[in-house]
Amino acid sequence: MASPSKETGVLFLRTDFFDSSGNVVFHSPMKIWYQDSIVIEEVVRIESRTDTANKTTVSYPVEVYKYFDLVHRNWYDYRTFADTSRIVRSGILPDSLVRGTDWRGWAFYTNSVPMKSEPEVLTDTIIGGTKYMRIKFSKLKRPSGYYGIGYLRCDNKGKLFSLDKKFSSKVNCRMTRYDEFKESGLRAFATTELEFLSDTLSAYELRVFHAWKENAKKVKAY
Repeated sequence: MASPSKETGVLFLRTDFFDSSGNVVFHSPMKIWYQDSIVIEEVVRIESRTDTANKTTVSYPVEVYKYFDLVHRNWYDYRTFADTSRIVRSGILPDSLVRGTDWRGWAFYTNSVPMKSEPEVLTDTIIGGTKYMRIKFSKLKRPSGYYGIGYLRCDNKGKLFSLDKKFSSKVNCRMTRYDEFKESGLRAFATTELEFLSDTLSAYELRVFHAWKENAKKVKAY
């Protein structure tokens, strides 16, 4: 289980898959709000429709807002992001999540990028003024001929969130992006990235956090 944080902000988690020309063929977005040890995820479903002219439109309607309380190890589901919204489902956080058909969201407190072995440390790089450690690794359960390049930031940003947990904790950094490649390819075929949008919450967002904290006190998770 991740340790409670003392940070506040908003971030965006996205996963993109690409064709051989670098065009996005699949996009999975998630907005995340956090305040200390409380995290709220906007979980969407992906809907694709193709019309009679063979034009495909993709939309991302919100399925649920998932509220995590790391201190009390509970989660609660809401249908809308509002201070008047009511809990529709709840549960207890396990130390390592077993995904099932009823689960929705990103279990950010678990290791999302298990590696086959110790990664190879590459030269650092700077992106947007931020310095990143880079590593090359083989992802567990991927067949041979595939590898990943991870980007780790070692400042104090987003301590609660890291795609990898094991190696990142060893070097006191957080993996905020990784690209996946085939040995035979020049371009990444997939990218997963955490983008930090804000270090603060709006007055409305703070009201939602306050209301949902109060709801959690009244409703026992099960």
